[in-house]
Amino acid sequence: MFVWTGIIVIFLALIHIPIPNDICDRVKLQTLELLLRLSNEYLGNLVENLSGPKVRNIFTRFWLALPFYIFPIRYPDWLKIETIYIAGVKCRTYTPSKNFRKTDGAIIYVHGGGFCSLSPKCFDSMLVNLITNLGCFVISIDYDWAPESVYPRQVNQIEEVVTEFCESSYANFNVDPNSIVIMGDSAGGNLSTVTAQRCKRKGKNYFKAQVLIYPVVSALDFATPSFQQYYNEYPNTAILNPNILTRWYLLYLGIPATQKNIKKCLSNQHLEEDFKNDERVKESIDHNHLPQPFTNPDNYRKPSDKIKPCPELAPLYTKFAKNPDFCPLIAEDMENLPEALIITCGYDILRDEGILYAKKLTRKGVPVDWKHYPLAYHGIMNMPYSEQRTQIIRDISVYLEKRI
Repeated sequence: MFVWTGIIVIFLALIHIPIPNDICDRVKLQTLELLLRLSNEYLGNLVENLSGPKVRNIFTRFWLALPFYIFPIRYPDWLKIETIYIAGVKCRTYTPSKNFRKTDGAIIYVHGGGFCSLSPKCFDSMLVNLITNLGCFVISIDYDWAPESVYPRQVNQIEEVVTEFCESSYANFNVDPNSIVIMGDSAGGNLSTVTAQRCKRKGKNYFKAQVLIYPVVSALDFATPSFQQYYNEYPNTAILNPNILTRWYLLYLGIPATQKNIKKCLSNQHLEEDFKNDERVKESIDHNHLPQPFTNPDNYRKPSDKIKPCPELAPLYTKFAKNPDFCPLIAEDMENLPEALIITCGYDILRDEGILYAKKLTRKGVPVDWKHYPLAYHGIMNMPYSEQRTQIIRDISVYLEKRI
């Protein structure tokens, strides 16, 4: 027994990767990071080598969702949760009882998971806390996963649900159609703001506001200061890392998610020269728009402008990158979009594109409330018993109380 204990201790010591000392929820996160790295990274690499990236993604789905089924949350008696279909798309609804309902406003929620994983149920803990604060109706959309369904299937599904709900189905839930907010995290943040842009272009002003939590809005630049921070401060950890993010992008777009293509993306060889050098694109992703501490020369190196695009990958990827339905940051017709609350976290490779989106919306005249949490990390909205998460939910609640 002593020998096996010693072997386990030595093994854990060998694979231990420290995470930043000041990151919030550090003890819980260090444990979770190790478990995710063992399962999703080390075993995931083996699965991919044997069966390819699509099978690996199925493996990833299992490990990411497992904690939400092993440790189910306690639901309040006053909250009714149902599964319904709107526009043929499966949705999860949360309806407070009459005594606990404080508003006839509603939130349309679009969950994260890299377009390829997780489900509305995985976000119950966060949504129950939000509903407890606001007393509002929530509908969470269970859109199809990639790669079984690729872009733009998910975008179309969200828009179809939004259109039917905002034009007719709202009445079934006693919702005021003038007090509807769209909200999403990570990939769900992408789908939320893409839907807001689409609706605006069609003259449909459905939303009172949009709430974007560490959203995917660019997918153009893999050398931002926040990516560099990952490599410098917590490299090779399972906190949202560049490899899994890029794999999800490629699976979503239907581009072969090979290790070669992932490496090409992470070297910024995924965009054609003409698109990359377009002045509007350069302005949208300019690191000079970021807070000065993020581009401090002590920690940041300006990316080279001499990187040559991959002749095989760049034409495939650029075709999608040109479309704001995938990269909402490049949209130019942002005027009159719904006002936005954008949340970013200090330890998150998506931090900078969220900030760049907030800055561009502001330049276009859209009211933006940008809230940054320096010690938080990507995925914190799924971390139970987190004081920082509680604060973020409280801040979202304060913002929405004035709008729904």
